[in-house]
Amino acid sequence: MEEDLVALVQDDFSTLPVIEISMGRWHSHFARAVKRLGGVTIDLYRSGELVGQSVVYRLDLGSRVLGVIYYIAILPRYRGRGYGRVLLASAEEVLSMRGVDYFVATISGDNSPSIALFQSMGYSVYSWGEVSKVCGYRAMETLRMETCGYEDDLIAIKKDSGDADLREVCNADGKKARKWWREACLKPWLIIRGSAMAGDQS
Repeated sequence: MEEDLVALVQDDFSTLPVIEISMGRWHSHFARAVKRLGGVTIDLYRSGELVGQSVVYRLDLGSRVLGVIYYIAILPRYRGRGYGRVLLASAEEVLSMRGVDYFVATISGDNSPSIALFQSMGYSVYSWGEVSKVCGYRAMETLRMETCGYEDDLIAIKKDSGDADLREVCNADGKKARKWWREACLKPWLIIRGSAMAGDQS
């Protein structure tokens, strides 16, 4: 790809235009919630123009450290050009430098392009039901809390080096995971819900 592509790591969550345009403004609200918990943004520029954004965080809750690719988005007019692969590789590099054992991401079950992207980059993709069969229901719920995943999502998993072991990924401290989930996932949702309800009453 003979283009001037630059990926910049930042801890500035003040504007997340690509995530807002691609996924809606509520998603940018959720993305901002992980800033105070150590998350960073990765902005992908093409010849000085912002074309993609990712939000990632490192999570150490047990015998392994997860690098969670929380959001990855390319502006609609730039999709299909390989920028998603560049942004995903950049996210992996950032997380690898932070000492993670596994890269994980949740993907909407009907998002075929994202599923294909992660699979093309060496990820194994599972339904939560498949995770539950291998690891047990509680371990699956813990993993879903760690990633702020929804019931209809799929989970993509890749080891930083070597072969991925789903059982190892599932091994985590459930109490710490619940605490993380309350701060990163539930709290922002309650704020959004409160704002929406206040708007309905006015």
